[in-house]
Amino acid sequence: MERIKGFLFSPLFAGILIVAAYIMAVSAVADKSPTFDEVTHLTGGYGIWLKDDYRLLPDNGNLSQRWGALPSLWRSDRFPDITQNEWKLSNVYAMDEQLFYQLGNDAGAMMFQARCMMALLLIAIGVLIYFWSRSLFGPEGALVSVVLFAFCPSMLGHGSLVASDVMVTFFFFASMGALWRLMQRVDVFNVVLCGIVLTGVFLAKVSGVLIIPMGLLLLVMRLENAESLPVQWRQPVRSCWGKLLVMSCVLPVLIFIVWIGIWATFGFRYSAFSDFNPYHNRLFPGGWEYAASKPGLLTDVVQELRIGQLLPEAYLFGILMVSVAGQVRQSFLNGDFSIYGFHGFFPYAFSVKETLPFLLLLLLALCAVVMAVYSVDARVKGARFRYFWNGIYKASPLWIVLVVYGLFAFTSNLNIGHRHLFPLYPPLFVLAGAAGFWIRKNVKWLAALVVALLLWHAEESLAVRPNYLTYFNQIAGGPSQGYRHLVDSSLDWGQDLPGLKDWLSAHQLEDGRTPVYLLYFGSANTEYYGVKATLLPGFLDRGTPSQPIEPLKPGVYAISATLYQGIYLAFCGPWTDRYEQVYRAQTHVLEQLAAAKDKPDELKKLVDLYTERNLQTVQQEYPRLRIARLCAWLRQTEKKPEAFINNTIFIFRLSQSDLDTALR
Repeated sequence: MERIKGFLFSPLFAGILIVAAYIMAVSAVADKSPTFDEVTHLTGGYGIWLKDDYRLLPDNGNLSQRWGALPSLWRSDRFPDITQNEWKLSNVYAMDEQLFYQLGNDAGAMMFQARCMMALLLIAIGVLIYFWSRSLFGPEGALVSVVLFAFCPSMLGHGSLVASDVMVTFFFFASMGALWRLMQRVDVFNVVLCGIVLTGVFLAKVSGVLIIPMGLLLLVMRLENAESLPVQWRQPVRSCWGKLLVMSCVLPVLIFIVWIGIWATFGFRYSAFSDFNPYHNRLFPGGWEYAASKPGLLTDVVQELRIGQLLPEAYLFGILMVSVAGQVRQSFLNGDFSIYGFHGFFPYAFSVKETLPFLLLLLLALCAVVMAVYSVDARVKGARFRYFWNGIYKASPLWIVLVVYGLFAFTSNLNIGHRHLFPLYPPLFVLAGAAGFWIRKNVKWLAALVVALLLWHAEESLAVRPNYLTYFNQIAGGPSQGYRHLVDSSLDWGQDLPGLKDWLSAHQLEDGRTPVYLLYFGSANTEYYGVKATLLPGFLDRGTPSQPIEPLKPGVYAISATLYQGIYLAFCGPWTDRYEQVYRAQTHVLEQLAAAKDKPDELKKLVDLYTERNLQTVQQEYPRLRIARLCAWLRQTEKKPEAFINNTIFIFRLSQSDLDTALR
């Protein structure tokens, strides 16, 4: 028994769990289509490596694009022609469509290899979690932390995706650890290590700038502590002012390393556009005028940095684009729609997207801290407070991330996915290791409870596999009810085209005898995944309105959960009276045009009456209004779908009567 316990609490077992997390994350996406951001991130990375150009996606983390696209250096994929207008205009959506689906490249292999690269970050995060938790809570706490990490559906669902979320999560976590290490001992190795990791957090995502207030708070905690500060080549510094002086001398060195690191990542070149490309246009998506349209201190500072060319052009442009894009964004929560976000979005998202045993273990960890404090001899004056404050001090990097990043996230109106909370996860996993106190104290029933919760947590994760992205706990009603609470990257991010293809094949719906319509939220090419369906106009205008507008026919309607809820449709949100008025007016116009189709004189009168421009507007808007009205009717009537593929794509069989009711 002791040998088994020794193995379970050993670094070897922790390593097995961490490697298992990597395998689970990668294998789960092997049969998934790319999520919405992945193809653009990977195309941006290909542009950087193969063309030495940073134009395509300057606002989504240079480092994650480079890392995911690293296999492009040994692959022989064809890159789109850089003499075309799409490249000159930095049209990343057109470029990724060509790179993945039009040039004969193996899109599946490209994406899988990139995902394998991204998932390596999970191993790095897991290793840091293990050693940090072990240093605070011993081997028992480390086991709790690693099990929670290795079987977390959120981490497994996003851990291998080609995006910036897990990258910035790793670097926030590593940066706070490196800063804390530097504040315990100042030497050349720690300064260089800290500078390199800080460079990573600034390059991973624009939100990396939050490391500045985090680092300042960490410094305050260190200065408040009476322990001396060892410094290489001199005596330890004991006074508060002496420590502040030392760190003030270190700060310019760190700034210089970060500054050089950023320039190095952009090839020590200010221009985002390769000088070796004779066909380049110096034009970003949206342009500098749009990026700098939000007045404020940030815009002023970036503009000054731009004038002085103190940082690379693409890096500065990305900062402003993120700031502008975050002002207004469609979001959904529990049936409500907003373009300004919801105050309770992220706390609620966390409460329903994480397993109940994880939440309960966090509570047990808090109880363990309270019990540990009260177990200190109260007869010694101030002993309990000193013990408590010592624990707060040792865990400073963790709770500072929770406070600073938590405040930033909870007050943000960019409510497009709970993935923006990911930098909070590693600190929470580590702090949950305090629940190992009950195992170490050998309180049998509490130790058994901790073990049972860990097993329950693992079972929840395995039960939803491979659809980790769609996990919702019992508070929300489980994964099948997730669409009622959250959509977009919290549930449906375009990943289930292969699942739709399998369902259509199993039901023999690929012969064309039964009309199949698809309203798809995603950036993947449906034909590449063998989905034979008429695309309806949703996001990215993948469904092109026909001329003249064809009526929708009875048949099978596959609708992504995100678009089902009215998010990102051209006429988004709930169906309003204004939408209804416009829809009825346009319906009347189209009926008049249909009646006059074979009567040239009457048709000319209608053209003169409505003008060609207005009729073109009707041709463009009506198909999108019709789809919004259809989705609103499905929601209002709560029509039961025939299937719900992997909790992300609804399948409805609509009769002519259904369509008449929904659209007339």
